[in-house]
Amino acid sequence: MEYVRKGKVIEIVPGDTPVKDILKTMARVSHDSHYVTIALHNLKGKKESYSSRDSKGKDFDSSKYIRKGVDYNTDYGCDVVVLNMDYVGPAACKTSVVLREGKLLFSAASYEDGQRRSAEQYLDEVKDELEEAKTHEPFGRLKEKLEGTD
Repeated sequence: MEYVRKGKVIEIVPGDTPVKDILKTMARVSHDSHYVTIALHNLKGKKESYSSRDSKGKDFDSSKYIRKGVDYNTDYGCDVVVLNMDYVGPAACKTSVVLREGKLLFSAASYEDGQRRSAEQYLDEVKDELEEAKTHEPFGRLKEKLEGTD
């Protein structure tokens, strides 16, 4: 996976990485990187806390944010929305990817609004996780060793 910034959007170039893997990883990294702890008041006035750290590493279901739907954009016509994360709990993930004219476009401007890091830093983390997953596939390392010994 590679990416190229084009103003307010970043074009994601999948290369040999399956698009579904990219979208799942984007959703998980976006969710897991939003460490938000807030105080909530229940109906009895008792304070409770919510922390996105509580669900980090647990069975985060990215599939409910990966979808196909048409969104009319006045500048570009119709887009196919393939990843849409606004708020997950109280965390403002603001992660959106559309398919426009055969290109995957990530809304960098929306993501960066109120974030502590740039969209490029986020995508670098996504790339790192995708690369790590390739080397940790079942028997991946063993296969590499066996192919290296002739």
